[in-house]
Parts: sequence; structure tokens; C-alpha cells
Amino acid sequence: MSSQDIIWKNADKSKILPNTIKINGVIEFYNGVISPFNELYIDQKNEFVYYFDKNSNTAFKIYDDEISTLGTPSFKNGENVKISQIFGEFSEEFFGALRKEIYNEVELNTFKITSVIRRPKYSVIDRKLDVSNKIVVMAKILSLRPNSIEFIDSDGNIIRQNTTKITMIEGGDDKMNRKLSRKKIRILDINFNNEVYLEINNLYDYFYDEYKKKYYQNLVDFKDSYLSKDFNNVLLDWGPFTEKFILNNGKTMYTWSFPQKYSESELVSRSTSSTLSSSSSSSITNANASLSSLYGINTDTQVKVSGYQGVINSYSSVRGNSFLSYYSSNVKNQYSVSSTTYNSQQKGSEIEIDISKKISLIVDSNDKIIEVLENNFFQEPYYGVLIKFYE
Repeated sequence: MSSQDIIWKNADKSKILPNTIKINGVIEFYNGVISPFNELYIDQKNEFVYYFDKNSNTAFKIYDDEISTLGTPSFKNGENVKISQIFGEFSEEFFGALRKEIYNEVELNTFKITSVIRRPKYSVIDRKLDVSNKIVVMAKILSLRPNSIEFIDSDGNIIRQNTTKITMIEGGDDKMNRKLSRKKIRILDINFNNEVYLEINNLYDYFYDEYKKKYYQNLVDFKDSYLSKDFNNVLLDWGPFTEKFILNNGKTMYTWSFPQKYSESELVSRSTSSTLSSSSSSSITNANASLSSLYGINTDTQVKVSGYQGVINSYSSVRGNSFLSYYSSNVKNQYSVSSTTYNSQQKGSEIEIDISKKISLIVDSNDKIIEVLENNFFQEPYYGVLIKFYE
């Protein structure tokens, strides 16, 4: 099995954990009016529905107390269901059916995990050892650490699992989730691409080995892909250089520097949230990361084109959807922190670490690139890195 079996790309987080779930359906209002069949966006948390009419390009925000029933082919074959039941007794079933569609839509690495709660009940069937109380889950990987895995299962539930515990991030009701959190779980095996892994760390080791191997392979290809290219064309993609050095024999070296800083502050908390990447401990050190670049790094606050991300995009335009494009986004993910809510917290010390990037091109007298030099432009892989497949 080779790394070509791993899908090295990110899914859109807003599709995995949407604020509103999109369906097609009809609304029956309390005055008896029935809407045309159109797109509906349901906000489960705030209990209202957006009705969107593509033909007239109009939208309406409709509250639950204005709706009598709602019908969609995604639930009970289009049968109209009372809105009070959708946000009440049928909530888990209704939104579970919609989350199943999310599982089918996202392109991620599929695997099968077999577990048992508490003690396994062994049996022999057709001369094969089996466990009668095992739980087999088909799922897609969201992220991997050496001893934990986050995934979306075939029912659309978002789950975090380590060697002994399982936590439901999205899906299920509160009562079921409390029960799960109190029970000890044992992983029997993990099957990825018809290969069996005994523990999460064995699966992580395989992914990390391929991650590291692909990085070094693509780094060589990255440098080779610019050789003999016209410098002026590359300059349009990369943006203004920072330094210029005149070398011997008519050669010139152009250097791009992208200042970046990683700041870490200590936060002590008595309670934690249940977001997708929050800590499960009760007292934590929380890393708050901020990335900044002279020319932009595709963050929410940067609007300039080129710069660090411009170099990555330039390579992708030559090689297509490259692994290094995924790799650079995963490195950035190491410094990203999900929004978390704490009941109480105390701020401690703060430090800043310089993680600036540099890359240089050596150009001959004909403006042809003859060598590519980089100094920590791509952070080298290290064991324990979070391998994440959404952003």
C-alpha cells in the first residue's frame, strides 16, 4: 500500500460542522399557506429556518412559532412533520438523517473501527474467533494524533476517540453522550484500505510516515519545477522580493522573507467547551496563535495577493493540487485554535516565537532560474504533528 491511497486534501469545516443545514423542502405556515418546494437552511441551535427562492433570488428568515409543519425528502420520505417535533422529540432523528448526507458529501479518508464497551464477549463462529458485542463503525478521518482520532461516522456524528474513551462532538442527545463519556471503550482493530492496525498510534505511524515521505519527495519537485523558468514570470506570482545580491559570473540572488510569529499564552480554566478541537482536561495551557506576513498568508485579516501563500499557489498552478499545498495548510493548522468558551479563566505569561520563512532564487544573466534555496520555508515534519483533514 502506498501514500497514493491517502487523500491529502482538506474538507471545508463549514460543511462538516455547518451553522445551518441545507435541505430541499416545503413549509406549511400556521395560516395554512404552503410554500413552494425550495432550498431551506435550518438553524438547529437558534430554532429558525431560512427559506431561499433561487428563481426570484429572495430569502426569508422564518421563526419556529410561524411554522406549522416542514417536509423534506431527506426525512420520512417527505412527510410533513410538526416543527415542534423537529426541534423537540424528533430532533436527534431528524438532524441525524441530515448529517448522514454530510458524511456522503465530504471527500475524506474512509476507514472502519471496531470497538467494544467494557468486556468483550468472545465466541467462535465457523471456527473463527469473534466478539458478539463488538461495535463496527464506518467513518471518515478528520484528524489524527498519536493517541487520538477525530472522525465523522456514517450517521454523520462527529466523534473523538482515544484508546479508552469516546466523546461525541456533534450528534446524539445529551443523555446518550453522558453515558458514553462514563464508559470505558476498547479498540479491537482499525481497518484502512484493507490493512489492519491494532491501535490508533499504529494508524498514525502509517499516516505520519507517508506524510513525511511525501514532504521530502515534493520538496525536491518544488525546487526542480522552477529550474529554467523565466524569473520575471515567477516574480509576478511571488510578489516583490526583499533582498537582491549580485553574485559572480553574472548571477543574481533574489530573496523573499516572510515574517511570521507564533505567540503562546497560558490560560488556566475551570471548565472547557466541547468544540471540535478543545481540550478535555480541566486545567490546561491553551495556545493562541496569530500568523502574520508582510505580503499576506490567506488569513481572514490579510487581503494582499502573493507573499507566502502566493509561492504555494504558484507551485500548485504548475503541478496542480500539490501535496505541499496541503502540507502548508496543515502546518498553519498547528497554530490555529478553535473558538472555545470558558466559564472562568486566568491569563498567565505570553511568549512569541519567530517562525519567519525565507526563500531565494539564483538567476543567470538571461533571467533564467538556475537554483532554488529555502531556509525553513516549509517547516520540517516532526512526530506528533496533528494531521488534519479539514480547515
